[in-house]
Amino acid sequence: MSSEHIVTLAELPTWDADGPNVLASHPILPQIYPLKKANNEINKKISVWFKGDSCKLQCDAIVNAANSKLKAGSGICGMIFKAAGNELVDACKKAGYTETGHAALTPAFKLPSKYIIHAVGPKGEQPSELRSTYLSTLNYMDNDKIKSIAFCAISTGKYGYPVEKATHIALMSVREWLEVPENLQKTERIVFVVFNDKDVEVYSQLMHAYFPLEGVKYPPRPRKNKPTSATKPQPTEQKGAADVQNPEVNKVEHEVTKENHENKEPTK
Repeated sequence: MSSEHIVTLAELPTWDADGPNVLASHPILPQIYPLKKANNEINKKISVWFKGDSCKLQCDAIVNAANSKLKAGSGICGMIFKAAGNELVDACKKAGYTETGHAALTPAFKLPSKYIIHAVGPKGEQPSELRSTYLSTLNYMDNDKIKSIAFCAISTGKYGYPVEKATHIALMSVREWLEVPENLQKTERIVFVVFNDKDVEVYSQLMHAYFPLEGVKYPPRPRKNKPTSATKPQPTEQKGAADVQNPEVNKVEHEVTKENHENKEPTK
């Protein structure tokens, strides 16, 4: 792909079609099993762009892993600011300080997307704040100017959130949001842009936990009264797919997160 090539949503296969290909190249591990039922209508709204580049994607909005001051940073944040041009700096100054767990919207300027959603994720492991960041971003999906959003891996990398745990929260947040009929109806596409090798391995496995494919025979979910080694927390430093945790490990963490947000509406 040349540096000038723009990728459209039509070029990205949806998960219902591409999932079997991912499964063939990254066989599911025995400790991974679905936490949700297969839903083809939801899977048709999801794409995973492995080794992708948000700065080359033509969609309504891409997500920037932003800091609260909305200033250019390193990683994907620096790449977006460089590609969008100096006008983005002025727009971010106008948008102003954005709290952790919230998100701000600016035009995308020189990027092929229409908008940039600057999502301010937490530093380190803060499940409720990370979930709030994803939901605040999804709140911009309005069935009008924004019907498609491309997510990066918020709070991983420099912000220190372990990739696997952050991915659990990202996928669960999006899946639960899409389970609301109104949200599903107003969504054209949600893209997970996955770049580095570790992210590829983790997303290749955990997509099956939250977006299982129809017709695939997955490993059975262990009975709660018979814990196995697969249900025990693994070290947070993973080196490859074989270290990806069983989704059950993170379920308690998610329930705590859900409780924290029952009386807290994510803001834009």
